[in-house]
Amino acid sequence: MATVVHYEYQGNAVSHVLSVDEVAEVRTMCSMFEHCQLMHMQSHTGVALATKLKTILDAFGIKNKVC
Repeated sequence: MATVVHYEYQGNAVSHVLSVDEVAEVRTMCSMFEHCQLMHMQSHTGVALATKLKTILDAFGIKNKVC
């Protein structure tokens, strides 16, 4: 996933790549009544992309500046 910011600075449009990250995840799910199983989370689901974007915005300290 590539995260790019676009903004205006002194009347000029500016774009910067903030990060390029892999999003794919593998998780293990267990419950009291069932055995453990691997759960593959697809990398391009809305949940996976939103989770990664939140992490990136937090890391750069700009989550309150996104609209």
